[in-house]
Amino acid sequence: MFSIIASVGKNNEIGKKGELVFHLKEDMEFFRKTTKNHTVVMGLNTWLSLPGKLKNRKNIVICEKEVLLKITKIPLKKYSLSAGVSFTKSFFRMPKLFI
Repeated sequence: MFSIIASVGKNNEIGKKGELVFHLKEDMEFFRKTTKNHTVVMGLNTWLSLPGKLKNRKNIVICEKEVLLKITKIPLKKYSLSAGVSFTKSFFRMPKLFI
């Protein structure tokens, strides 16, 4: 099973110029509690926008730009979304996955 978790703006946008559309303490707390001890799949731009990896979660980064993966300084693989979901479920044996 996987769930999509996102903060969506009034025009259905989920980001603006590499940032969240808005910052609400309650939303951030909901995200933290909901995804804790689960797997979070994200794109490279989201990964690079974070101050560090998401603690208490498996972080999977999906990207077509393999060369940029070296920026993260941790071993990451290049996956399509479906391959990333399959890999995460089998490798980490985590029933819940957030995209």
